[in-house]
Amino acid sequence: MPENLPTVLVVEDNPADRRLFEEAATEIEFPTLDFATTTMEAITFFPTRGPSDDECDGHDMPELLLLDLDIPGEGGMALLEELKTSSVPLRRVPILILSSEDDQATIDRAYDLGANAYLTKPTDYETYLELVKEIRDFWLARIERPSYN
Repeated sequence: MPENLPTVLVVEDNPADRRLFEEAATEIEFPTLDFATTTMEAITFFPTRGPSDDECDGHDMPELLLLDLDIPGEGGMALLEELKTSSVPLRRVPILILSSEDDQATIDRAYDLGANAYLTKPTDYETYLELVKEIRDFWLARIERPSYN
């Protein structure tokens, strides 16, 4: 991976799922990870005053978002919709849904709102590790680093 690694925000309220992701990411040398557990906390990672403002409450703006749908606050779908209808460059941030929800209506709605991919959470560590590798190898290799100015 390049030296200037992207920041990835994982929005997940379940401590066990956060721990699984973090362990898998550490094992495969995943880029910088930040975690949020609610929609309100996740919003602090994004500029709040306009498309040219890169102030994110002391955080680096994520260049990839992994989003659980069942999170406290307004929920993952509302966060997805808010970010994808925001000004550029916010709506350019790839958003991957990582959820245990696997019904087709939910998947279709996520794509309709602008999700770039919908991934179902694995139930065992080895499958989780493979999923995290795929995210790293596919999505992080394709990130265009937008200018925030």
